[in-house]
Amino acid sequence: MVVERRLGELECVRDGERRQVWASLVDTSWLLRVDLEARAVTAVADLAPAMAGSVAVEADVISGIASVQGARNEFWLSGSGWPRPVKVRLAARPQ
Repeated sequence: MVVERRLGELECVRDGERRQVWASLVDTSWLLRVDLEARAVTAVADLAPAMAGSVAVEADVISGIASVQGARNEFWLSGSGWPRPVKVRLAARPQ
């Protein structure tokens, strides 16, 4: 995946001893996980399917992200014009 868009909202998290950042891509429904020590994208997530039934907006665009304290890979997401934030839990895609 070539990232030609700008990073938007950032959320710093720890996965064990590793520091990581979840970042939204501006004007999209995509999140990227960046391992700060490895300086590499280690996961991508398209959240449009998760938001489709919960967010009644013209575009599924993330403008805010906050990790749920004490929960791994759980986040509150918000967007401009969204009626309410959406809580999501990210899981690895089955191989």
